Amino acid sequence: MQTTDTWLIQAISNLHAGKGDSDFGIIDKHVQRDPVTHLPAIFASSIKGALRELFETNVNLNASVHEIFGSENGSKLHAQGGYRFYDARLLALPIRSSHQFYYLATCPEIIQDFLNDLNRHSFEGLDKIKADLSAIARLEIKEGEPQYTGKDYGDIALEDFEAHKSVLPEQSVSTLQKIILADRFALFNGNDFNTICNELPSVARNYLDNGISKNLWYEEIVPRESRFYFFTSRADADKDPLADGLKSQDISNTVQIGANATVGFGLCEIKKIAV
Repeated sequence: MQTTDTWLIQAISNLHAGKGDSDFGIIDKHVQRDPVTHLPAIFASSIKGALRELFETNVNLNASVHEIFGSENGSKLHAQGGYRFYDARLLALPIRSSHQFYYLATCPEIIQDFLNDLNRHSFEGLDKIKADLSAIARLEIKEGEPQYTGKDYGDIALEDFEAHKSVLPEQSVSTLQKIILADRFALFNGNDFNTICNELPSVARNYLDNGISKNLWYEEIVPRESRFYFFTSRADADKDPLADGLKSQDISNTVQIGANATVGFGLCEIKKIAV
């Protein structure tokens, strides 16, 4: 019997988990995306690799490496780790606002996907949470008319949209706030949200040789404060060395995911979602 855990990834710095190819457009290096929705994603191999590196490079966590992740690639011993890792899906993306600097944007379709995943992994005792999230998933948001939660400022600007105060039940708002670890969020029509996600920011990267520019390229990023969720499953319900290791004093749930660690990219906090 497998025990499944739900995790939240909060990007502390800008994140570039690259998909390993480029096209002939302006952007040279793109982030990983879900092959069905084309929304930003973090593949399971990237999550597992980042966590493995964290455990391997920390002397206090070395003992758990093979138990969690299995043998290394190329090793003569092909031992499978005790954990299975699943792709991380986007839960919310920060967008600029005329009030409060930014709101975390999401859409009912994403909340419905999250609910579907909870049901697929057979989580029990979540009837209240599922009911609260279902109220959000059923909400019909008109194109160009997002809704925001939190303090009532009247109509506000969210990127290029005029947003209205949400009329969601307070309990539904509170439940999602606890999951995404944020006190305010905005709900967009799915088409509008998809447009926002297809226009992620990019940064220019430059290679200098003795002060002379040799190569300039543009890299797509997922902005800091974005939220993803993913699942892990483990065979031993009584032991959870992954969670124990991430909670250790010198780690404090902080993991570096993706490329460009030397310029501060990819610093993330990973915590279990209280579902």
